[in-house]
Amino acid sequence: MWRSYAGLPYGSTAPMPDTQLFGSWIAMVGQKLGKLLSEIKECHQRVVAVMGACEEVEVESRCSAEGVLSLKEVSVSGFRLIRIPRVWDDPDRRRAEKDTGEELARLARRFRNAVSSRISGGMGPNGMCCWLA
Repeated sequence: MWRSYAGLPYGSTAPMPDTQLFGSWIAMVGQKLGKLLSEIKECHQRVVAVMGACEEVEVESRCSAEGVLSLKEVSVSGFRLIRIPRVWDDPDRRRAEKDTGEELARLARRFRNAVSSRISGGMGPNGMCCWLA
């Protein structure tokens, strides 16, 4: 499981962005991350495995004594499963297991492409900087 954060520099505040602008930005980020991570395996039109998923984008705010909301942080969590083969004592069985090298390389390419295409939408609302954790 990983979590991606976008936050303001320590101690700084920013007014909540315009609802339309912020809503469309959050929808775009959620859609791009969903395409990157989400995968469901089906058999006979029934879900048999969830290989990856993305949660909803979360927004954290501060409330001043005057009741004014300020944006503090935006985050999203997700996961992507990779099948790791078992190590067998039987050499024939070991050869039959699928090598995960290509699957890991494919996942690394997906993340590299997402980062290089700025899946975060670049700088977020109010100049928030984005990173993965």
